[in-house]
Amino acid sequence: MNSELLTIVIPTRNRLDLLELCLKSVFERQSTIPRVIVSDNSNLELPGMESLRKEYDFFYVRQSGSLSMVDHHNACLKLPSTPWALLLHDDDELFPNVTTRLESFLSQCEESGVVIGGTHNIDEHGNVKGTWLPPTHGTFRGEDGVLRVGLDFRAAPPSTIWNMAAFHEAGGYPNANGAGADYTLVVRLAYSHGVTFIPEIIGCYRIGAQQATDYSTPERAEAILDCSIEMARLTRLTGISPQLADRLIDYMTWWIFRIIAGRMINTRPFFVARLWRKCIRVTPSVGKWRHQIRTEYPLLFWRPQWLAMCALKLHRWLPIKLRRTLWQYVRDF
Repeated sequence: MNSELLTIVIPTRNRLDLLELCLKSVFERQSTIPRVIVSDNSNLELPGMESLRKEYDFFYVRQSGSLSMVDHHNACLKLPSTPWALLLHDDDELFPNVTTRLESFLSQCEESGVVIGGTHNIDEHGNVKGTWLPPTHGTFRGEDGVLRVGLDFRAAPPSTIWNMAAFHEAGGYPNANGAGADYTLVVRLAYSHGVTFIPEIIGCYRIGAQQATDYSTPERAEAILDCSIEMARLTRLTGISPQLADRLIDYMTWWIFRIIAGRMINTRPFFVARLWRKCIRVTPSVGKWRHQIRTEYPLLFWRPQWLAMCALKLHRWLPIKLRRTLWQYVRDF
């Protein structure tokens, strides 16, 4: 018997192999199976889809194949008739035997706008590579709720359960460069309705090149940064104070920049410097994360800028030990 509380909606596009793994995590590893809807935005017909439909008892919706990511995700969350919905991307999985406890928990937090649980990061073989659990439990509203969720971007799908009434009242996912701005939406709902943290692993996020959050090339890394900046900028429209919005923009911009710089500063220093200039233009002049970047990458803040670029160019060709010595010298200078 399907749950009257929760629907799992799975958006998919041209990835039948990953969709099958996702479906297995729901239909073969749960003692209670909620309603499951697969929303297929593939731009071609997948021969194996009919076999999956026969094997698993899910409701199937065939989309046009031309929807953008944000339009598809918003279309997905028009489908549930239950009070709560979990958007489980086709390349992610549901944590084993979590639905019974999750539904019991949801029955007690009907006024919250969004429920957030923990996440396993898994590789292509399903091996756990990292774990995140909410550092706090309970329900928080207003700017207190925003601070608790907005300064920790790991509070994200596939462990986010939406209150459907609050989701629709907010207008669904805002558009952040074609992607659904889930960060902005969480901030809006935490502020207006409240965010509830559950001390349970809910979803398994499959890391890899198939994810939109892939830093393997400069183009992809810059797209992630641009999307993060836009999601943070949109929080200014959620009703929070300008001071709090500044903190969120400082965090989201420089946190993502730090990931990119850590991967590319030694091989693509000029690319990193260009992204640094982009970040400087959109963030407040004073902020915790901007200060952190200044501490870790002081060469980027040198003036005049041509001197910083010369130092970065020299830095690229130095042996690793000399690089570390140079960074330490500049920090202490």
